[in-house]
Parts: sequence; structure tokens; C-alpha cells
Amino acid sequence: MVKKILMYMKRLCLYLLIVVIVLPVSLLVAGKASAAEKLLPPDTSRVILKQNPQGHNDLIFGLPGAARPESTIEVSKDKAFGTILGSVKVSLDGSIPTILLGDNVASVFYLRATFQKNVSPQISLLNDITPPVIKGLDNLKEANYAQGQSIVIRFSGESGMETLANIGILDESFPEKVKVTYVDDGLLELRTPKLTNTLNPGEHLIKISARDMTGNIIVKEIPVNLIPSPAPKIIYIKVDSFGSIYPVWYSMKNVKQYQVSWQEIGTKEGSSKIVDGRYTSTKIYGLQPGTDYEVRVTAIFFDEQVSPKAKGLVKTPGEKPAEIASTSEVQASPKITPAIGEGISTAKKASKQVETPEAAKPAEEKKEEGTTKGGWNRLLVALSILIIAAGIAVGGYYGYEWMQAKSKDTDTPSKDRW
Repeated sequence: MVKKILMYMKRLCLYLLIVVIVLPVSLLVAGKASAAEKLLPPDTSRVILKQNPQGHNDLIFGLPGAARPESTIEVSKDKAFGTILGSVKVSLDGSIPTILLGDNVASVFYLRATFQKNVSPQISLLNDITPPVIKGLDNLKEANYAQGQSIVIRFSGESGMETLANIGILDESFPEKVKVTYVDDGLLELRTPKLTNTLNPGEHLIKISARDMTGNIIVKEIPVNLIPSPAPKIIYIKVDSFGSIYPVWYSMKNVKQYQVSWQEIGTKEGSSKIVDGRYTSTKIYGLQPGTDYEVRVTAIFFDEQVSPKAKGLVKTPGEKPAEIASTSEVQASPKITPAIGEGISTAKKASKQVETPEAAKPAEEKKEEGTTKGGWNRLLVALSILIIAAGIAVGGYYGYEWMQAKSKDTDTPSKDRW
């Protein structure tokens, strides 16, 4: 029994000795192996950054032996590698295929290699950025634009980091600035939204500004001319003897409908109506006599664009209603004259006050006449009441007699009863 225990203890000691000796050795070997697998950064002497002229992409490539074969090379414009501009797999000979970096994207590029889970230290390459250049604007002729059109201008230039156009001065509905887009290598395009009826007519200069990463900036100007938006033109405003008005305007092309509105001068509320685009006149009635009105005509085109308002002033014939109702006004048809300025029409009117026979009667006579009429009315009412009362009395009497006779017939005994 004792011998067996001693044998087991010897074996246990042997196992412990093996673990104590083998474990440090294996850890040392593993450390050497991992040290041997440590990934080195790309060799800066074999990595080439080609700085192309502005308007062309910069690029990076590596000669054979520039990095560990089959590793991955990543390029970023920041140390934290938050934005990866490009990545490629290294060839078996250690060369790095070409990586396109864009045009003047950054003044410094950072490179690192990755293989399996290992990441190498990063290296940096300096990029020489020159100020942006805008070409093709000096000899650009002034162009005309109108409502419903977009301003589209193409010009050449070496791209900067950011190219903007100041267009807020052209139309109240436009943003202050828009970005100029790059449609092709060295070709830039400015395209604005469609001009509306709030455009600012006249000659303007659009400022084009380009800025690069280093803060260099250049500004150029493009001349444009905005044509006033087409608007209806009121010829005249006809007025008839009944107080209705008829605004008449020139016909326009591509008009879907007209909006005609009118408003009494000095008030805030008004009315409006829609007129089909085929017509050039409409009737407005129900107006106050002897009142000044402003009439406005707006064209609505098929492309949903809205023209500026054409305005005209007119005064309805007659005079405003007086307090005394015993006089009436006879109005003559006015003479129609063409519109003046923006559709202001003038109308000559004649009015004559005519006294009616009733108005000529003396006040006392009118009073006596009213009294007489009132007495006759009361007499007729009294007679009607008497006739109705007499009818009720006669009906009641005959009804009573009939009931009495009926009662006697019922009370008389029959002869054959017993």
C-alpha cells in the first residue's frame, strides 16, 4: 500500500516538472513567432505620390517591395482613418497597384498596411495643393433669361475643393448660394432653379467662388440679364349704366386661365373670379355706385407659372346711396375711353336729380292722406270681426234648435212597448 502511494507521488512530481519546463519554452517560442509576424509599414522610398495638374486626379502607387505581399494598403486623409479614400491588395512582388485620390482632396495623405488581424504603423505623404483656377468666364457673353427658365451656364476650370455661385440676387425664391457641379473632366456647370414671377429684372453679375483645402480662394463673375416676366396688359375698363364694369385686356400665349380680382380702394377685402384663357374680358357686377375700385388681372400659364398683376382703376357711375329715399337718380350711359398707364380708365357720367310727384306733395297733405288710409283700414278690420261674430251666433242658434228637436224625439215612448 505504501509503495503504491509513493509511486503515484513520483508520477505527479514528474508531471509538474514537465509543465514547469515546457510552458515557459512554448510561451517564448510563441512570442518569437508573433514578433516575426509583426507587420511593417509601407516603404516610403518605394511609394510614389503623383500630383497631377488641377482638374485631374492625384494618385498613389508602389514599386516592388513597397509592402508585404498579399497585405492590404489603405489611404486616408486623416490620421484616425475615418475616411478611407481607397484600398488595394498588394501584389506578390510587393508592388502597390494605383489608387486614385481625387483632385486636391487633401494636403496630407496617410497610408497603412493590414494583414489578417495585424495593422502596421502609418506613414504620411505630403501633397502640394495649388490655388484653384476658373477659366472660360472672361469672354462669356451676357445671356437673357425670363420667367419659367433655368439659368444654365457651362465653363471650364480647374476644380477646387468647393465651388459656389451666388444666385440669391436673381430671384427672391432662390437660395443665397448653390454648388457648381462638375459634369466632366475640367468642365463645370451652373444650373439654377426655374425663374419665377419674383425675379429681379435687369442686368446682374453672378459670383463664382472656388476654395481649396488650404483656404486659397478665387472669385469670378458671370453677367446675366433677366427679362421682365410677361404680364397681361389692360386695354380699358368699360362701365355701363347699371354699375357693372368690363375689364378688357390683350390676349396672351400659353395662358391656361386668368384670375380677375377687384377691391374697393381703401378697404382690405376684395373678390376674384377665374376666366378661361381663351377670353380677354369679363363682367363684374354687384358693385357700389359712385365707388372707386382697383381691378387686377393675373395670367396663369399651362406650366403653372404665374405672371405679375396688371392693375387698373375705375369708378362706378352714380353716387353713393343718400339718406332721403324720396329722390331717385337717373344716370346716363358713360363715355368709354382707353385705359391710361396700367389700365386706368376714365368714364364721363351724367346724372340728373328728378323729383317724383310724391316728393312734391306738401308734408301736411301727406300726413292727412296717411291718416285717412289708416282709418279705412281700421274700419275694414272691425267689419270683418262683426261678420265673423254674427256667423258664429247664427250657427250657434240653429245648432241649439236642432239639439232640442233631437232630444224630444228620443223621450217620446213607443205605443207597442207593452
